[in-house]
Amino acid sequence: GVSVYGRRWARVDVKCAMCRRSLLRRGEPCFLHSEPGEAGQGQEVLLCAQHYATAHCQNCALCAVRFEPAGELPLLLPTGEAFCQSCTTRPCYSCARPIGRADAAARPLCGTCRASAVVSERAALELLRELKGWFLDIGLDFGRWEPGQLRLVSSVASAHLEGLTHRSSLGRGGAGPARTVPAIDLLHGLPRHHAAQVLAHEMAHAWLWLQHFPEPLDKKTEEGVCELFAYLWLLCEEAAQEAAAPAGADALTPSRRQLLQRIRVMELRGDHAYGDGFREALAASERHGLALTLASVRTTGRLPGVARPRPGGW
Repeated sequence: GVSVYGRRWARVDVKCAMCRRSLLRRGEPCFLHSEPGEAGQGQEVLLCAQHYATAHCQNCALCAVRFEPAGELPLLLPTGEAFCQSCTTRPCYSCARPIGRADAAARPLCGTCRASAVVSERAALELLRELKGWFLDIGLDFGRWEPGQLRLVSSVASAHLEGLTHRSSLGRGGAGPARTVPAIDLLHGLPRHHAAQVLAHEMAHAWLWLQHFPEPLDKKTEEGVCELFAYLWLLCEEAAQEAAAPAGADALTPSRRQLLQRIRVMELRGDHAYGDGFREALAASERHGLALTLASVRTTGRLPGVARPRPGGW
């Protein structure tokens, strides 16, 4: 099977529900659509860009201009919004929604994302404590641990990073070095769901370190496992919102659609460590379970089923 929007689909079922075209080709956009079902329960199907636009996108979400049926496809987002070419200005840093106005900020945000932005270290700490509860629910107990500092920063050491976990070892005689996490850095101003996704990833780094997993771990393995926890948090948050929706309400609310967009971005990420590493960690957890996957990484430094590289080749 294949993961699409956090759901497992048989490969033959990853096709548009209207035109039956396969949506597995690289670069082929696909969108999640909820159709009315029995007893008010919506049925989720996949649509190609053309049929998703027909179902959801009659007008530009910013200027309200009506799209012509035979015209050029607008910019489509999994949130159910579409934007005409005139409005595809600088996108929101977090959700990619065009802002529709001049914004000189290094990381401009749309109004929706700005409304939930984490802009104080107190709010960040509350979010971290909420995430500790979620980690405990899935079997990872941080106990009373919190980082020495949780800092909101304007930039992280590497330009493409949004968080960073600082690790330290302190000598303690014959018992071996004590591992600590003196600080976690989080990019200032990320919307709540975005900030929680990044924090879940960084807290996974902290947990692997504090639990004395092998050091150093292969970057692809460690980043893949940490991305897996961020992905699992998004899935749980999306499922919780689905469960809380009133009966008969639109199954895919705007908030759920934004979470699904984040989930899909993770599934499609192209780089070696954060993309391939995540997909390998996800496949391992689906095949062997999360506990056995972590146990394998702890004892061997590798995901279960991954052979040790031959030293020096043949």
